[in-house]
Amino acid sequence: MRQIVQRICWNTNGWQHPSGDGRYESEGSYPHENGFGFEEWNFRTEDAFEDYVYGYMYNPPAIQKLQAQNIFDIYFWTMEPQTKQRLVVGMYKRASRAGEDEYKKLTAYFEKKGIFKRRARELEANLPDGHGTGANIQTLKKTNLLSIKCRRENVVRFSEPFPLEDLVTKSVGHRFTNYSDITKLKRKTAPTPTRSSQKSLNEDEYYRETLARRRKVIPQHNRLSNSFCTWLRKNGIASVQEKDWIDVGFKLGQRTCLAEIKICQEYGTRKAIREAMGQVLEYNYYPGRSPADLWLIVLDQTPTPSDKQYIRQVREALNLPITVAWVDGSSFTFERKLQRL
Repeated sequence: MRQIVQRICWNTNGWQHPSGDGRYESEGSYPHENGFGFEEWNFRTEDAFEDYVYGYMYNPPAIQKLQAQNIFDIYFWTMEPQTKQRLVVGMYKRASRAGEDEYKKLTAYFEKKGIFKRRARELEANLPDGHGTGANIQTLKKTNLLSIKCRRENVVRFSEPFPLEDLVTKSVGHRFTNYSDITKLKRKTAPTPTRSSQKSLNEDEYYRETLARRRKVIPQHNRLSNSFCTWLRKNGIASVQEKDWIDVGFKLGQRTCLAEIKICQEYGTRKAIREAMGQVLEYNYYPGRSPADLWLIVLDQTPTPSDKQYIRQVREALNLPITVAWVDGSSFTFERKLQRL
């Protein structure tokens, strides 16, 4: 089976959504000129359509060259902007070219699920000043840009990136426009990534609160909070907002409940849950607080299967009354039904 390596732009959000880091690219290229690349959603598995993740690749292998076996592995590598180190960050196992007949269905699905609109918001929130000529929803709607597909379970993002030279021994072109066919090169066995693979810690990896971000997120936070309270009211449940630092408080019968509202578009569901977890622990156990009977994290995006598994494990292993809910059209879906807790 054919195996290739392909450069993608630098990203500090795990290629779940743009982080505005394309401006650091040294050579003239789309990420350098526009501040983002279409590959910045390549590992966003929750955007899968019919269990396939559709990703961007500037110049994918020609279908006629793939012939009958339209299957290949892609290793994605990126260049750390400060050290210029080339790091392999993930791969698509057994990827394939998407067919022309799939784009219409993919476009309709992205429209229905609001994925185009969400991606446009993510670009608006993250693009550096002076960039963004290509950052408009009509450009994003060109789903034929998403020319490669991979089954969700075969999309792999390495928790610890490793140097490109540990995968291939011959020089690989640093441009975005061409891939390198590593079946033609002498290969090493890719190492099991360890912390020592990176010579220094990435100082930009973790989310940091900024005033600019707060100005962007607060209106969205308030809209989500209002929508959740409206949903509660339609279901006969009265609620209180922003009391004692709790986003939303309500009762189910005799049980007290608190909800922490989280906007995920700038840093993903996992980091939103991480932050919310610390907040609900404080609200329940900090001196002077009284624990609620139910803890709820409310997201504006669908959590991944791993996110849901994590919540279940926390609930069961630590015996904490926590669950997660997320927007589902005009309603909300719950990881576990409220009445069961």
